[in-house]
Amino acid sequence: KFSIKNFQDLPDIERNFAFSHLKKAASMDNFSAQVYLEVIYRKGIGVDKNEIIADSIINILRSQKGYKEIYRLSEAGMQE
Repeated sequence: KFSIKNFQDLPDIERNFAFSHLKKAASMDNFSAQVYLEVIYRKGIGVDKNEIIADSIINILRSQKGYKEIYRLSEAGMQE
């Protein structure tokens, strides 16, 4: 199970591998992967902090039907 905490604690090579898979899943419209990427970029977890990318991701997320409910559930899952 993916979690931000686990992602943050990975060795660089494993974090880069996981990050590349998150980006691929996000490009395939995987909502959870998009949410994780938004948080990772916004907080600079394992990558350079980039609020411009985070803002563009959140704008894409907001355009999706059911955004508020799904985002709330995704954020709850990130807290685990």
